[in-house]
Amino acid sequence: MVKLHVYVEGGAKRQKDLNIACRKGFKRFVSKAGIDGGKIQFIPGFGRETTFTMFRKAFVRNADCLLLIDSETALRSVHECDADGRGGLPWEHLKLRRGDTHWKKPGNADSSHCHFMVECMENWFLADKEKLKIYFGGAFQESALPGNSDIESVRKPDIQKALKKASAECAKGRYDKGDHSFGIIELLDPELIGRKSPWARRFIDTLKTRVAG
Repeated sequence: MVKLHVYVEGGAKRQKDLNIACRKGFKRFVSKAGIDGGKIQFIPGFGRETTFTMFRKAFVRNADCLLLIDSETALRSVHECDADGRGGLPWEHLKLRRGDTHWKKPGNADSSHCHFMVECMENWFLADKEKLKIYFGGAFQESALPGNSDIESVRKPDIQKALKKASAECAKGRYDKGDHSFGIIELLDPELIGRKSPWARRFIDTLKTRVAG
């Protein structure tokens, strides 16, 4: 029985296969973290705007839902979130980010309802480069990826550019979010991602608490 709904930025309207891949990728990722994926329904929201709109409407009906999106711009440390979960850094980031001024937290939502894949989903990929090599094959050029061990500080444009360069000669083609991202997600090691990304660890720990509770 589904206990939690997660509205995730990803997928596309009228692209059934892509949306199936999105749900499958995230479900396998969290299952490897020891979470019962059958109790979580990942709902592709497509772009940021529609993902937030879907989450906001769902939250009014049922508070057992989370928002998982890209922060798009540099994000402060996860440790700056309010200790009691009220208000909190995630919603402030969305409210103050240029272009997101209407993204006010719905009703009595707290910081635990809002999660980021850091600037973009691809930040997580940098934590598990071995899986990138497995996914793309022998022609993948790992040396083209950012060498910064602080994966959360790598900017979105730099990651996108590096992934395209690293995969330029691969049989699966140059990296494309729609073609490749969800296939990579399902290969990633959540324990490794959580160690290198405090924001990812926060998301995984929240799922464990909500599903087990």
